[in-house]
Amino acid sequence: VLTGASPPTITTTQQIVTQSPTTAPSAAPTTAAPTTAAPTPAPPCLEHEVSVGHGSDNMVNASGVAVGMIGGTEYAFVTAPGTDGLYNALTIFDVSSAQDGTAFDVGMLLDYGSSCSQLCDPRGVVLDAARELVFVGGFASDSLAVIDVSNVYNPAIVGSLIDPTFLRAPRDLSLDVARKLVYVPSSDGLAVVNVSDATSPVMVSSTSSVLAGATGSAFDAAGSRVFVSGASASTLKVFDVSDPWAAPTVVGTLTDNVKFAKIQGLAYAAQRVFVAATDANCVSVVDVSVSSSPTLLGSVCNPA
Repeated sequence: VLTGASPPTITTTQQIVTQSPTTAPSAAPTTAAPTTAAPTPAPPCLEHEVSVGHGSDNMVNASGVAVGMIGGTEYAFVTAPGTDGLYNALTIFDVSSAQDGTAFDVGMLLDYGSSCSQLCDPRGVVLDAARELVFVGGFASDSLAVIDVSNVYNPAIVGSLIDPTFLRAPRDLSLDVARKLVYVPSSDGLAVVNVSDATSPVMVSSTSSVLAGATGSAFDAAGSRVFVSGASASTLKVFDVSDPWAAPTVVGTLTDNVKFAKIQGLAYAAQRVFVAATDANCVSVVDVSVSSSPTLLGSVCNPA
């Protein structure tokens, strides 16, 4: 709900002119034009809140979201482990009318309870809208799941890859749509997974470069680069992935123990990487026009 501005305050001033009896009458008293106080801008706030028809447990600790068009309608795909990590859900929302406050969930996929195998503690999620596929990283199952969302009311896992070494505890994903590759940063390295066959994803290369708790990733298609953040080391790394069959190579590194303290998320646009760090309470902008020399341009921080 947006709050309205305070009513304007009108003030009026008047000039009083005195005259002696021996002088000609002066001009009539004048009144200055009214002045209006500038309105106070309304603070930003949540415009709409959407309730979940399937129940709220599957949205507890929501950790990932991807948005895109399927069949001419815009949907949001949200991952969450749920209450006590029991639900392990991918929930699909119709957000085509979200501005009217009418967004609603239409479908859900669960890998329920202690028997979960492919979506245990789902985190990162990316959408290939053209192929109507969603890819989800399972933090607790060391996995990458491929989910068919052509029927948003009944999403289904059609393929998966589990690797406790190179897919260990993935938190975020990046997608190369053109080459049908998913980049999976994990606790131990960066894996490149070929998903051209949705039913049988295959790891084509990987690197064991220490990422110190990889938390975020972003992909630059034009430059064939993947950006990965390491929360424990307060570091942003730039990987060259121009040859998907070769191990990804670190070509640039930027560390900032203050502004990058506990990085949680990345985004890329126009030779800039945007870095969100929770312990620093900062969002930073990094120039990556030169891969070998990422440069911090500035930060916006909100002290705790």
